Amino acid sequence: MESDMPNSTPAREISGGQKPSEVRQTVCVRKILAPLDFSKSSDKALKYASALAAQFQAALILVHVVEFSFVGSEFGAVELSQIEGDMRENARKQLEALVQKLVDPRLETKTIIACGRPSIEIIETATDESADLIVIATHGHSSLAHVILGSTVERVVRHASCPVLVVRDEEREFIALDK
Repeated sequence: MESDMPNSTPAREISGGQKPSEVRQTVCVRKILAPLDFSKSSDKALKYASALAAQFQAALILVHVVEFSFVGSEFGAVELSQIEGDMRENARKQLEALVQKLVDPRLETKTIIACGRPSIEIIETATDESADLIVIATHGHSSLAHVILGSTVERVVRHASCPVLVVRDEEREFIALDK
């Protein structure tokens, strides 16, 4: 295979002179985890996750983390389990709607609703589900917001036991649409 570029090496020699059949490597992705917070950014990440799952014929696992914190109130007892249950049910309905709207219906999908700190729950879910890849959105907070809030995405990237694809809110698209 010749190239028009000067000083370029033919593709079959890039691997140190070995033939392509001797160097063949494949990426095996069986399960993709897509953490969702129902933002426009996470919808975009779900589109990427769905396209990758279709390409690799992988299962798609969608997870939403209900971040439930309670501060005492002077107004009396509050039924915390009911509030958490309502939040979980609302999240379940939103996940179902997203699956219908953005996920290829031929894909094997699973939805999970966790409760706790998002980064921890995402990492634990990826481990528990043996995810091969996490596809997560970043929101691009300002430097001050990042310092104050920290970054769920940063913690996931640092501590996940599998590769993480971070989908930026403002980036070029690389999903090819079927025509």
